[in-house]
Amino acid sequence: EDEVGQGARAEIERFVRERLPRGGALAYVPAELMSLNARRASQSEFRPYSTRDSAGGLSPRTLGRSDPPALTRSEPPMDCVDRTDR
Repeated sequence: EDEVGQGARAEIERFVRERLPRGGALAYVPAELMSLNARRASQSEFRPYSTRDSAGGLSPRTLGRSDPPALTRSEPPMDCVDRTDR
């Protein structure tokens, strides 16, 4: 994964943490993350609910309550979120 790919991954993971927080109605559940990671092209796992440390590794720190509010729609927009594995 080059520098551009790493930046894109960071932005996607940030978006998921902010808008689809762990435990929220639209959050990814472990089975979805496992399914996505099973078919990924990248060598890096998709782990939006973990943060990366300064060395690029994953840290289990979870985000605090000062995070921006999550989306409150009852259903995700189906044109941008793959929910076929649920």
